[in-house]
Amino acid sequence: MKPIILSDHAKDRMKERQINLSQIRTTIEEPHSRMPALPPPRQRAMRDFGRDCLDVVYYDNRSHYYVVSAMWLKEEDRFKD
Repeated sequence: MKPIILSDHAKDRMKERQINLSQIRTTIEEPHSRMPALPPPRQRAMRDFGRDCLDVVYYDNRSHYYVVSAMWLKEEDRFKD
């Protein structure tokens, strides 16, 4: 299991948006959708958790995941780039 390193921004957004580390890990490792994000090599992973969809922006380094941000998406924004 790769470690997850959180940016200060990600930590703030997680607290503000009531997102936990387990949800971040599940979204990155078992996404329902994944796509590139800007600037490369960032990636976006999205996963439904019941009614809510979590969107995680991160880098996949060889030794760890570096999470830049995380947010709950509105219905109309799910699985769109």
